[in-house]
Amino acid sequence: MDDLSLFKKAKEDDSNSFRILFDRYYPALCRYSDHLINDHLIAEEVVSSVFTNVWKKRVDIEIEYNLSTYLYRAVHNQSINYLKRKRGYYLDMETLHPAIFGSWNNTEEEMNFKELESKVESLIKSMPSQRQKIFRMNKIDCMKYAEIAEVLSISIFTVQNHMSAAAKYMSGFYHQLQN
Repeated sequence: MDDLSLFKKAKEDDSNSFRILFDRYYPALCRYSDHLINDHLIAEEVVSSVFTNVWKKRVDIEIEYNLSTYLYRAVHNQSINYLKRKRGYYLDMETLHPAIFGSWNNTEEEMNFKELESKVESLIKSMPSQRQKIFRMNKIDCMKYAEIAEVLSISIFTVQNHMSAAAKYMSGFYHQLQN
């Protein structure tokens, strides 16, 4: 049976169909996540978490063409989020697989990156607390505006307004760097 038919049955609470999908994709998704984060045990947790979330939200998930693409994207996002959390919300480029980002060419580049990272963190911390929280949820935790609104019990328009103000604030910083 093809993936979409199995997923359709899973949406109708057919756990056996979901189990077939799990068995079909779990090993390859674990290898993919491990390739990104270089830790097999964590990769297994990431993939298990993705499948748990898919099962919980299966009724609301709409997949019309390719379940595989959806699963790989979800694992990719969860893996990157893990790396962000591991580093204290900011990617430590050295921990990522060299095939993705390469390695530092010299110490000066690394020092420049760390200095910039420190300036960006200071800039974020200077935002009002609600804007700072919304900005981190969107840009660091990769949450969508609707998800942020739901978690914080605010309107999506409030989230949009905060993100717009944060973007203007951050662009001012960018223009200072250019001068």
